[in-house]
Amino acid sequence: MENITRSYNPVNYKITFDLKGSSFKRETKLDRKFWNQKLDQPGVLKDLNFILISKALGSKLINISEERCSQLIATLEADT
Repeated sequence: MENITRSYNPVNYKITFDLKGSSFKRETKLDRKFWNQKLDQPGVLKDLNFILISKALGSKLINISEERCSQLIATLEADT
């Protein structure tokens, strides 16, 4: 699927999410709460991880430009 993108926070740590808009089997098991030390994670996280980390940090994990938003919407529309 093409609708996978990386999220970069202001200090350039990276997290990759595969978001589908569902909660059924949409969590990657994590050994620790890595976001308490360093917001960097290898592998791909899923919808429930995104919600958990967003709530824990109290901030947005994704900040995208209007142009990139349009590109993502076009990719999602083409993918349905």
